[in-house]
Amino acid sequence: VSGVKRVGIDVSYHQGVIDWAKVKSSGISFAIIRCGFGSDFTNQDDTQFINNVKGAQANGIDIGVYLYSDAMNTSGNDSSASSEAQHVLRLLSEAGLEPDDLAYPVFYDLEESKQLSLGSQKLGQLATTFCNAISAAGYEVGIYSNLNWWSNYLTDSAFSNSNWHKWAARYPGSNKATNSGVSGTEIWQFSDCGNVDGISGNVDMNFDYVGFSNNYYQEYKF
Repeated sequence: VSGVKRVGIDVSYHQGVIDWAKVKSSGISFAIIRCGFGSDFTNQDDTQFINNVKGAQANGIDIGVYLYSDAMNTSGNDSSASSEAQHVLRLLSEAGLEPDDLAYPVFYDLEESKQLSLGSQKLGQLATTFCNAISAAGYEVGIYSNLNWWSNYLTDSAFSNSNWHKWAARYPGSNKATNSGVSGTEIWQFSDCGNVDGISGNVDMNFDYVGFSNNYYQEYKF
């Protein structure tokens, strides 16, 4: 695979307690850490978020954050993109993470099957609501989804926003793909069954094509 600048992982409570020193020693440069899912309820916080942030930071691993969306509306207290943004902002505050502490964006994870009934325009509205709120707080933002969604559902003009970073999942499998298949991909999640020292079981693996860092944002601010 050509053009790759860094190799990283994304993690959640599913990986349990991670030995971040071993992860660093294995050659991992960055980690995108799940903070939670859905609207702003504490029972939907990722139970390992704070531990993962502290462990990665203590071992010099650059971090980003993602939230899994199940929003069906732009506003409201439950199942809404605005509440999901507040969920992220609350957890960033609880973790003590200012915008300069993140080398990677805050990603909105859109792949919940029930959202397919909303149509592309409404999905664009959800993403716009979320990303605008996160951006207003000073953080870089992006969208995560898989090749199928990017190709068939995240087709509204909102998803062409040049200020939104793009993270795409596509696992090579039998077709031996050498890229994500999504135009403009900055991070390619190329495997969901990686093995990294310090993590029990499988972990998602990612290629970074742009070399995200705090300096990257200072030099190439969009």
